[in-house]
Amino acid sequence: MLPPLAYDWLKSSVTEHFFKHWPETFVLNEKETSREEMTDLWLRFMIAHDFAKIFISSVKGPVPSSVVHDLGQFFGSAVKDPNVTIGYLLARPVRMGWVFDTDIDYFKTLFSFDPAGEVVWIDSLWAKGLYQNVLAFLRSAQKPYVAWAHKNRLFFKVIRELRELVPARHEIEEGFVRNV
Repeated sequence: MLPPLAYDWLKSSVTEHFFKHWPETFVLNEKETSREEMTDLWLRFMIAHDFAKIFISSVKGPVPSSVVHDLGQFFGSAVKDPNVTIGYLLARPVRMGWVFDTDIDYFKTLFSFDPAGEVVWIDSLWAKGLYQNVLAFLRSAQKPYVAWAHKNRLFFKVIRELRELVPARHEIEEGFVRNV
């Protein structure tokens, strides 16, 4: 479980960078749920299944991910430190068929995952300057592929082919599959 300050930062960041594109309300178990309630439910689900990662790097180099869980009060000061970069990744394993199913309603599958799936699906990523951390996580997931949607476009890449350097825009575009 994340320390409260880390959870608050994650929720705030996800809300700012990702959830603004979500519907105002959801129907969950035949009950209408607000976007804010859904945010809490979904983030807690992602954290409980270890699908949420927080990356921290300082001018001295990356902070090991295992330390993030022991930060406690330090996390609050780290967020305000201009020499510290903090980012997050929300990703879950899914089957290839899920990625390419054009009839799927993404919002009805927020809690879906498949540990045996071949693909790391990135739901949300905000890790400016932390590409190496993200790349290390993707490789450690031991899945052959990574996929994500951005600006109504589906991207799909082979993880072992990702370079150590931050990819150029044309390299990212090479992963474009189709409009969603």
